[in-house]
Amino acid sequence: RMWALIYWPEQSVENRKPSTLSGWSLPQTGAAIDDPVRRARLMLAWDKSSPWLQAIGRAQVNPNHVLYELDGKPIFADGMAQGFLETTPEQIAAPLNPAQRELIAQQYGSIACWANAQHPGLIGAANTVFVDNDLGYFPLTAKHGQLCFEKRSADQHVVAAECVDYFLPKYDLTRAQRTIAMNAAGVCWIVDDYRAARRHRFTWQLYLRPGGTLSDNMLNMKTSDGQELTLAWISVGPVELDRIESFPERKMAWPDHGSERLRFAMNGDRAQFVVCLLPWRAKNVKIRTADTDSWRVEWDGGSDALELPEAAVEKRPEAP
Repeated sequence: RMWALIYWPEQSVENRKPSTLSGWSLPQTGAAIDDPVRRARLMLAWDKSSPWLQAIGRAQVNPNHVLYELDGKPIFADGMAQGFLETTPEQIAAPLNPAQRELIAQQYGSIACWANAQHPGLIGAANTVFVDNDLGYFPLTAKHGQLCFEKRSADQHVVAAECVDYFLPKYDLTRAQRTIAMNAAGVCWIVDDYRAARRHRFTWQLYLRPGGTLSDNMLNMKTSDGQELTLAWISVGPVELDRIESFPERKMAWPDHGSERLRFAMNGDRAQFVVCLLPWRAKNVKIRTADTDSWRVEWDGGSDALELPEAAVEKRPEAP
């Protein structure tokens, strides 16, 4: 995976010192924001999914898939494993036509063997938003997202991507947009805006290292090697934090046995999720809406704000 290829020099993390941010973007692939002081990276991926049924497990269905590292080590999970999603082989194979099913059965011995091997490439294995509890979703043709905004200043980097094409034509989505941001103090934002012609259930999901403790709309984490950080979000309803023993496999440079999966969801024809990450253990973290498409986060000893850029909130074309 991408984060396994990143090199950071050996040095200790300085959590509060301002940093000179850097980064990169590829319009049809993804973007990253790098913080050399904390050896942190916030990455957003929207690269092409596989058009081949045999390669879904390797060419991940990852619309708006987000990754984060701190002190040069992964915090958000990405990797390989088989058969760990709460879905059945028949549910995964439902989009296949009879000829495709026959070919897969010949190549893999059974539909179940094929389906279990594809789990790491299905949308349910990504750190993203999925629709109508369809963990096994994958498009039958190659899809990718598109960079729709990028602003990089000394104080803050902001990147936004549009991934609605991944969901068409199965779903009537008209927008599937995620914005990520990081400021010079290392404070990160993940903001999602999903819209559709009809009501759906939208689930926000994140696989991360074990060691999280939930408290209201906040998760404090202390990893096995002593890294501490805090996630907070605007409440949308009940929150789940589940232990996933088999994902990702440790052979993919993941430092722990398994992961924890954070989920919350909302129903409607629009879903907006607002999440903030602080690369230290913070107390009394609260996020409030400041104005339309702008938010402010406050914690004991500090605050930060995010306003979505105009290019990232403009009306998208309607789905066909």
